[in-house]
Amino acid sequence: MLEIPSGSTFNLGFITDIHYDEGRGRKFAPQMLNNIQDILHYDAVLDAIVFGGDNIDGFQLNKATNVQHLKTFIAKATFPGHSDRWLLNGNHDDGSLRTKDYNWHLPLKEIITRNEFKQLFNTITYSYGEQRDGDSLYFFKDYPTKHVRLIGVDTSDINEATDANSNLLHYRQWEIALQQQQLRWIANVALQNVPKNYHVIFISHAPLDPQPVVFPDHTEIHPNHDLMIQIINSFIDGKLCHVSGNVPDYQVSFDADFRQQGPRFVAGWICGHTHQNADQMQGKLRVIHCRNSVYESAEEIGTADENSFALINLDTVDHQLAVHTIGRGRTIRYFNY
Repeated sequence: MLEIPSGSTFNLGFITDIHYDEGRGRKFAPQMLNNIQDILHYDAVLDAIVFGGDNIDGFQLNKATNVQHLKTFIAKATFPGHSDRWLLNGNHDDGSLRTKDYNWHLPLKEIITRNEFKQLFNTITYSYGEQRDGDSLYFFKDYPTKHVRLIGVDTSDINEATDANSNLLHYRQWEIALQQQQLRWIANVALQNVPKNYHVIFISHAPLDPQPVVFPDHTEIHPNHDLMIQIINSFIDGKLCHVSGNVPDYQVSFDADFRQQGPRFVAGWICGHTHQNADQMQGKLRVIHCRNSVYESAEEIGTADENSFALINLDTVDHQLAVHTIGRGRTIRYFNY
């Protein structure tokens, strides 16, 4: 078991892309749930554990089965312990992967909706003292003794509008989206009144990247990622920015003013989704990708490569992130900021 530093270091566990599913695409559902227990072994020495989305595979044709899978996952992930436990949703969690089975048209009632995620994640109770935008799926929490503000971002923030036949116009499976309300709340609430000696760390399902990703049968688009990058870089510099975008159904227009607050520290943006250990710079922000928990081949079952998750140490004195990958892809990556 990895020794976790104590004292002023902020210690974060991150496990993502578990893709729990019983049937259709996956045959080893018990192993996927056991992967949760692997990170919970570190519960007593972590400040927080984040389940980073694609918690379920969402591949069942019956919505009720996808809901039950998510309930099973949540019950195991949020069993009371020492650390804060945060749940994020990913592009698989709502079941919109099944659009192909519906000839690329899927009624809103056939996915797990935003309001249903709020109920399942129980966001209204503010379980660990976090601040939310009402009962939003995004949040932040301060850790005063560690001088850290953790901001959880919903990168599956799609517009749930429908056409005349009640079919969705946008799908979480194919759109890694950020809407105006979340962007404005992060800019004008979560990134305001940050003490000068605090260090901000973002965590989400998907990386920030304005460029679309082209697959053989579809293109994954990223509405308003460029605007989130603009906001964060303006926050780092302590500047005013006008945030404006014209993506259809994702229009944005507001000001974010960080001049009075002045420059602040951002340690990085932690994410999954891409099923790899990688990193990239978006201006002054480092985006750090973490490996998928779900196995990549049946041969990995029962070996040290069956699971993969990250233990992250944020040293606010030396301005360094240490990202330990446990299991498959095991490595230690150090990032200075």
